[in-house]
Amino acid sequence: MVGLIVYESELKNIANCTFKWNSNGFILLEYDNRGSHYRLDLNVQEGGRRVYGGGDYKYSVNSIHLKDQLDISSDEGIVFWLYYYVAYDGGGVWKWSRDYVKEENERSKQFRTHKTAGEDSENGHQAIAWLLGELGRVTNTTQGIGVA
Repeated sequence: MVGLIVYESELKNIANCTFKWNSNGFILLEYDNRGSHYRLDLNVQEGGRRVYGGGDYKYSVNSIHLKDQLDISSDEGIVFWLYYYVAYDGGGVWKWSRDYVKEENERSKQFRTHKTAGEDSENGHQAIAWLLGELGRVTNTTQGIGVA
């Protein structure tokens, strides 16, 4: 399936985000100093590559996930992260796939997942909707979350 086609120069123009390429097949758009980011997963292209080579790289984005720090308990070393996922459905429509809260112990590296509270889920929806608005702005297209 073809994803949203977007150029590296366009991604670097998304407001309040820092572009980072990862050779494992995704791009991070980081937006704070706490590790929060949007992860853009890329389709594999000809020759097993995840980019169209040469000049201003062109990517095919098939899914996005948000990782947003909700809370931290520095005494206990516990961090709460919101994860919110959408997948490209074509024609500028993105479909919600799942969301949850991850409780991570930074000391032991153990974690538990929890069902997302309504407010956290709505915040994830709004954050993804904001990014899709930015992707639409930089690509001169309409992007949005569709009804599942």
